[in-house]
Amino acid sequence: MERNATDSSPDDEDRGVDPVLARMEQKVTDPVLRGIVRDFVAGGISAGDALDDARAYMDVHRVATADPDEVSRRVSFADGALGAEGLAVTDPDARDLARRVADGTMTGDEAVLFLAALVDSGALLSQDADRDPGYTVDSTPMLNELYAAVDAGTVSRAEASLRSREAFRVDRAFRRASGPEAFDAQLELVEPTLTALLLQIARGELSGEQALEAGLSHIATLA
Repeated sequence: MERNATDSSPDDEDRGVDPVLARMEQKVTDPVLRGIVRDFVAGGISAGDALDDARAYMDVHRVATADPDEVSRRVSFADGALGAEGLAVTDPDARDLARRVADGTMTGDEAVLFLAALVDSGALLSQDADRDPGYTVDSTPMLNELYAAVDAGTVSRAEASLRSREAFRVDRAFRRASGPEAFDAQLELVEPTLTALLLQIARGELSGEQALEAGLSHIATLA
């Protein structure tokens, strides 16, 4: 769908849109992005088309203001904040919105508006809903075992919280020290030795400092 920055927008009156979504829309000043979300909410375009239209528009009219290393650092901090709650955003479109905020081509309010529209439409599924290949939020893999132990009563919640914080502190350090070969296309840390060390923290087999020392030594051998 072809758009330009001079497209007009309807008045912000009651159009049958969720009031929370309407308030979020008021924080977004770009008429093109507002129009894309309105088309999606009205059923005129699919979620995929809405995101594709937004990407195409931003790729032409927005300029990234952060260097790639800074983008990776910002995304890793966001992952760490979610990880402290045992969550990881795995949907590639949701992660793309986060990366665009990190690189400066999209504001936080704009990204939240798109995510809110997806949630409101049911495109973003809750943890309790039946899973499909679309928009999902999964538990962080390295913490699945830890929280299963909490449920079983073999690890206290306080101990699990401590291990979780340590694991994500070390994860952030590994991310800052690692080269691009340690990550997959979604910027997930996949280097096997490093992920194994993080799992050992979650299991209580290593302290954060022990895992950090071993991991940084391993990263040095890869340079």
